[in-house]
Amino acid sequence: MLGSNDYLSLSLDERVIAATREALDIYGTGAGIYPVLATTALHLELCEGLAEFLGTESAAVYSSGGAANSGVLTTLVEQGDIIISDRLNHASIIDGCRLSKADVVAYENRNVVKLREALENAGARRRKLIVTDGIFSMEGGAAPLMEIYKLARAHDALLVVDEAHATAVVGPKGAGTAPMCGIPNGSPGLLLTGSLSKALGGASGGFVAGSQEFVDELHSFRFDAIIVTRTFVGSQDCMCQFAIINKRTGEYWHINLAEFLADRRHKIECRIKR
Repeated sequence: MLGSNDYLSLSLDERVIAATREALDIYGTGAGIYPVLATTALHLELCEGLAEFLGTESAAVYSSGGAANSGVLTTLVEQGDIIISDRLNHASIIDGCRLSKADVVAYENRNVVKLREALENAGARRRKLIVTDGIFSMEGGAAPLMEIYKLARAHDALLVVDEAHATAVVGPKGAGTAPMCGIPNGSPGLLLTGSLSKALGGASGGFVAGSQEFVDELHSFRFDAIIVTRTFVGSQDCMCQFAIINKRTGEYWHINLAEFLADRRHKIECRIKR
């Protein structure tokens, strides 16, 4: 199904289905209440698994990838700060920018020169924040993160990268766009957002991953958005999928995406011929 979010067909993996059944037997369908009271061992294990998989100090789980973007952009900047956003960023990033009280400047898609100009014109601010998709959802291009990260460090700006379309399929062992560009996900001043509904088998929810300092700041000021309804089964799904694509079983089962797509393309061509 070429239009599916289930990039690696993990939602059909028998191990993921078995993990889902187990979660349903223990937790039911996942009634959500006040986030602190709704947190379970599954949620905590998912956060730890995300941080381990991505190579960051910490991670937090949100109800969706869009909620994660909004949570970051409305928490980490305030009136008088500035967000510099790629013009082709996902709609949830654009909405988060609008909801924040910061000044917002959009630069041409993946144009490092225009980004530099925006940073130079930003002036003195309490916080400068650059936000970009890692892989752009509509045209598939990758952000030039090495150049962007260097500019962020030179101008004392925080870099937020939405990895919804990159997690588990791009970069070494699926770690994402930044590692693909030679930047460890745990680098200073780098914060990741993402979705659990794309390569991770259609599991519901989103995440933020980065330094302990930034994740603690999100927990302190946006606790209402973190870990909410119906993430019990999704948490179990994702942990099983990490075991499949990461090293939990003592071996790397990461799917070779090129071989995977070639196999799918061959099967589609055979069906068309028939």
